[in-house]
Amino acid sequence: MPETNNYILYVDDSEDDVLMAKRAFKKNKLTTEIITLTDGQECIDYIFSEGDYQGKNNGLPLVILLDLNMPRVNGFEVLEHLRSKELTKQIPIVVLTTSDAENDIARAYELGANSFITKPLQTEDFFRTIIDIDMYWSVHNKAP
Repeated sequence: MPETNNYILYVDDSEDDVLMAKRAFKKNKLTTEIITLTDGQECIDYIFSEGDYQGKNNGLPLVILLDLNMPRVNGFEVLEHLRSKELTKQIPIVVLTTSDAENDIARAYELGANSFITKPLQTEDFFRTIIDIDMYWSVHNKAP
């Protein structure tokens, strides 16, 4: 697997959730960079240096935080696409979504998600979740 960069890729079309995640990183002085994208197609383009990102080598993230319900290309389609490519099949992907539907959880894992987290509704709980994700994937996890 190619070398990863020290960043978390957060893909979510909710401006509020993206702003909260960025605030959690800033407020808690997390050293991992967080890069945010607004939909699944943008994620695919970013990772594979296509579309608006053509010619840019962004490297691979430590982990991808992925919402399921997004315009253009949804989270399930992103999972399926990333897991089908040699370059990206080992990138850890955490589904971070409002859904807690059993069929969404099952499908996400079937498509190769490493974790499924339902977004907490309270701001402080959301902050804690983002901090925990960063600590696990950037400090404790041993990448392949």
